[in-house]
Amino acid sequence: MLLLTKYSPLMNSKKYQIDIVGQLIIVKLNGHWSLSADKQYLADLETSIGRVNSKPWGILVNMQGWQLKSSQVNMLQQNVANKHLDRSNQLCECWLVDNFMQASEIEPFVASVPGLRFRKITSKSDAIDWLSLFSLTTDLHQAQFY
Repeated sequence: MLLLTKYSPLMNSKKYQIDIVGQLIIVKLNGHWSLSADKQYLADLETSIGRVNSKPWGILVNMQGWQLKSSQVNMLQQNVANKHLDRSNQLCECWLVDNFMQASEIEPFVASVPGLRFRKITSKSDAIDWLSLFSLTTDLHQAQFY
């Protein structure tokens, strides 16, 4: 299992963690987001995708407790729009959220990917059930995404 964790130099807390379990990328986002965190996260996500992209894969992004400041939305949207991630073998993407409005500003960048099945879910057990439809949860118990 690959693990990438980034720490904020100003805060002694993790901004995100990326695990790879089989063909499933598991991401945990934490705290207040920033443009610098987003740039580093997308670079690390691109590396992680490169490790699984030779076969069908999926991603689970746990956004519970994650916050996006409204003052940063436009900059982050531009950053995401300018970053091309190779999603050619991606089957699905599941966002575990506090509520269904969370991250709605960046949702179009994922929901519009042709052929990608995307879902926002508020329950960890529902996320696991949905991902099991794609045979991506066999080793999920190994991951620390909660």
